Amino acid sequence: MTTLIEAQELTKKYSVRLFSNLSLSVNHGEVLVIRGNNGSGKSTLLKILAGITEPTHGTIKRMKPDLIISYVPEKFPDDIRFTAKQYLYHMGRIQGLTKPELQDRISSLLRQFRLESEHANAIHTFSKGMKQKVGIMQALLAKPDILLLDEPLSGLDTGTQDDLESILYQLKLDGMTILVACHEQKRFNSIVDRGIILGDQPIQSEYYPAGELPHRVIIQADTNAQKLDFLYGIAGVIDKEPIDDGDVIRLDVEPFASDRILLALIQHGCSIQSLHTESEK
Repeated sequence: MTTLIEAQELTKKYSVRLFSNLSLSVNHGEVLVIRGNNGSGKSTLLKILAGITEPTHGTIKRMKPDLIISYVPEKFPDDIRFTAKQYLYHMGRIQGLTKPELQDRISSLLRQFRLESEHANAIHTFSKGMKQKVGIMQALLAKPDILLLDEPLSGLDTGTQDDLESILYQLKLDGMTILVACHEQKRFNSIVDRGIILGDQPIQSEYYPAGELPHRVIIQADTNAQKLDFLYGIAGVIDKEPIDDGDVIRLDVEPFASDRILLALIQHGCSIQSLHTESEK
C-alpha cells in the first residue's frame, strides 16, 4: 500500500488544545473517516493535512512532491450568481486547466453527479445538496490525488446523503483517496477503510468496518521502568494492561497499527517479550 501523507505527533492549540500527539498515515485509494463531536478538531485536522493551516507541533510529510490535494469546506457560498457550468469553467481556468480539458471534464462531472439538467441554472437557486455537489465537483476538476471533505452531509436530507455516499463510493472504485470529517456515526460504514476518532482525551483510535479484520495483535513488552504516556498519542491501541506489578505492559492493538506501535515501544526503551494474534470474540 502506497502512503501519500505521513503525519507525526500533531498537536493543535488555539485558546484550548484540540488534539495532541496525533500520528496517522494516509494511503492511496482508501477512504478514511474522521469522527468526533463538535469542537474535537475534525475540521482543523483536515486543514492541516491540506496545508491550509499549520500544526502547533508535529510534522506533515507528503510522499510525492507533486501531490494534489483538494479541500471542500462544510459550507458552500449561498450567493454565487454563476451557473454551475460557468462556475466550474472559471474555477478550472484558475487551476490552470485548458479550455478543451474543461469542456470534457465538466461534462463528465455533470453526468457523474447527476446535474446535467441543472448546468444552466444559477447556483444560488440550488438546494444545499446540489450546492454541496458543485463544491465537490470543482475540487475534482484537476483530478486530485486526495479529496478532503469537511462534513459533506451536514444539513442534508437522507435521500441526498445516500446520493452523495453513492458518488463517493464510485470515486473510491475509481481509485480516489478520500478523507471525510463526519459526526454521523452510521454514515460511510459501507465504504470506509479506516477511521480516526477525536475525543476529549488525548487518545485517538482507528478502526475498520465490522467484519473486515478477523483478529487483533497482542504485544507484551517489558517497560524497563519507562513512562508510557506516548501510547496515548498512537492510533490503534485498543486496550492496555499492566502486569507483573507494572513492569510489563500487555497491549491489544489493531493489526494495521502493530508496526507503528512496536517501533514506538522500542524507541522509548521498552523490550518486546512476545507478539501474537488473537481472534475477535
